[in-house]
Amino acid sequence: MLKPTEPTDTWPGAGHADTIAQWDKMRLVRYEPRGPRRHPVPVLIVSPLIAKPYVLDLAPGLSLVDHLVERGLELFLLDFGIPDSRDRHLRFEDHLRVVDLAMKELLAQTGVKRAKLLGYCLGGIFASVYAAIHPGNVQNLVALATPVDFSRAGPVYRYARTLDVDGLVDRLGNVPGEWIRDRVWAFTTMTMPARNLRIWNDFLLHFWDPSYLERQRLVSRWLNDLVPFPGEAYRQFVKELVQANKLVRGDLLIDGHAADASQITCPVLVLAHTGDVLAPPESAQALLEVVSSADREVLTVSGGTLGHVDIVVGPEGPAIMWPKLTAWLEARSGAGR
Repeated sequence: MLKPTEPTDTWPGAGHADTIAQWDKMRLVRYEPRGPRRHPVPVLIVSPLIAKPYVLDLAPGLSLVDHLVERGLELFLLDFGIPDSRDRHLRFEDHLRVVDLAMKELLAQTGVKRAKLLGYCLGGIFASVYAAIHPGNVQNLVALATPVDFSRAGPVYRYARTLDVDGLVDRLGNVPGEWIRDRVWAFTTMTMPARNLRIWNDFLLHFWDPSYLERQRLVSRWLNDLVPFPGEAYRQFVKELVQANKLVRGDLLIDGHAADASQITCPVLVLAHTGDVLAPPESAQALLEVVSSADREVLTVSGGTLGHVDIVVGPEGPAIMWPKLTAWLEARSGAGR
């Protein structure tokens, strides 16, 4: 279904990266190194589905990508692109095949045997499932703001647990990112008044700070720049992950094969935010309960008011999460060849 296409020349989210492979709308980008390559094992970032990956490269001083590259890590990113009506039938299997194609391209270009895999949000689900199916290709796994156990994912998923997703997808095809965002926002507004009060209080305390206002502007632009969720993949997400919780139960099938997280034995790091309504720590940390890794660790941060984004670009992102992530990756670089 997804055929290789000629890569475009540049990656629009950053002037310092090039698209090196492309499959229909999905593409693999490689960031230009800064100075000598100090770590032999490259990193593949798997982006989420409905959110564009430039939140990881938001602006100078607010770029996790820049931070990793400047530390000598060789960095690749898989962007799932912007689906249209022709892509409504794409399933998890299709996205995971492209993760595998991206991994093989990365390994071929760098000459290593395995890579570090980092997934943000639903990209972390794809990264975890890929590591379960292809454990030999993954040296380390990092799940950033990734919901895993949906029985502990908090009230924001209460709506999805009762959603007639078959009727929705049959009617809409692809599910607009704005549709999902607006329902998350409405549900948190109605059910989490203390969170809303913190958001307004934070704004009143910092409205005089130009750097705070600029960060808020950039984050708002990103939140208003969502893309559609491929219809069949959304059907799977709601029915198999949210409603049936198959990822932690070990019942998730991909192309007829069990995606058994107990097959993951590489070092695993979970990064979570206490204020994340989409991937609260209780849900994110469940990954460590189902993998077989001896080396497993969690980092939880709490600053800011929009936890799912703040873990990347909020007050404790650059100050705490970025250095912790980098140190963890550097300590586990190994030979990789």
